[in-house]
Amino acid sequence: MSQKVLSERTGINIKTLQRYESGETPILKEDAAAMISEALGISVEELLLGYKPSRDAAMEVKENKMKYEALLASEKAAYEERLRQKDKEISLLEKNNEDLRSSLERAHQMNRMYERRLSDHPENEENPEK
Repeated sequence: MSQKVLSERTGINIKTLQRYESGETPILKEDAAAMISEALGISVEELLLGYKPSRDAAMEVKENKMKYEALLASEKAAYEERLRQKDKEISLLEKNNEDLRSSLERAHQMNRMYERRLSDHPENEENPEK
């Protein structure tokens, strides 16, 4: 099939098709690859690889994709669990911080109370007779 006919069937500019064919520009858009492969009557894999992958290769690709997706799901679950644990740790630290602030405030109140009592006690007044 000529590039002109392919261009007419796909709606892709002939110059773009020439750059794809020469390898100057990779086919990055999925829809472009799908349109070209459909017009040529081949699979997208065959278009992009330049040959028809064997059934074994196709199965291997599918199996690897499934393994990758399972690994990705597992990693995502582990990451989310670590996030939950960190959230619990942060909540605990925030609670401890609140408790420490309350304790510190009570200590300051007690200190002010003791200072008042000491200043009110007659033994602590200066003795003018000395």
